[in-house]
Amino acid sequence: LSSSLFLSAQTKYDKFDQLILEADSLKIVGEYQHAYDKYANALRILIPDSGTPYFCMAECALKLGNIQKCKKLIIEGLTKGGAEYDYLIRYDGFKDIQMMPFYQAILKEYNQYRQQYFCSKENIDVFLEILSLLEKDQLVRKTEDYFTNYSEEELMEARKQFVEAQEKGDIVKLDVYKKILFPKVEDKYSDLMVRVDDSNIKRLIEITKKYGWQPKAWILLWHHRGSY
Repeated sequence: LSSSLFLSAQTKYDKFDQLILEADSLKIVGEYQHAYDKYANALRILIPDSGTPYFCMAECALKLGNIQKCKKLIIEGLTKGGAEYDYLIRYDGFKDIQMMPFYQAILKEYNQYRQQYFCSKENIDVFLEILSLLEKDQLVRKTEDYFTNYSEEELMEARKQFVEAQEKGDIVKLDVYKKILFPKVEDKYSDLMVRVDDSNIKRLIEITKKYGWQPKAWILLWHHRGSY
């Protein structure tokens, strides 16, 4: 009884996430057909605002030797999931097909697929405004990086070294990498983040009341999980 009550209380997002997690686990251990079926079931529940599930499913199709399904799913990752060009060419599961004619054809027609993605949006103006709010959200959160001037590669290496120092209990190294990863930012930059978040959430509430929930905006709401 408790199990059936739990399942009935799940939203479509819960069910989608659960299937994607199961599919990811199956793909990792090489159960490509079962993983493919799980991804397919998840994508029947909702269309995610992400190209990743489509690309993962395409990778499974590729492993199963079905080039046509692989091609179709990569394109859907662009037209439905909104995957960007850089993500497409960097996706690890496609590294062995980079020079294949069908993949090269997809790259050549990328702009067309990108246009289809934007055309699928019910209200393009609202969608673009959400993107604008997200840009402000991310810009203010990278203020520290602009002032410390560390590259993304340097920050990744610092995170790796920080974890290793924690595991070894190396206090000296911990202090070195802590200063890189957690610099003391002046209060005015923290205040700026608060102001941007406050402005963003107020506008998001207005948009949601008028047009309904915008899935792309989840991170704006996430940054207010303690108060909204």
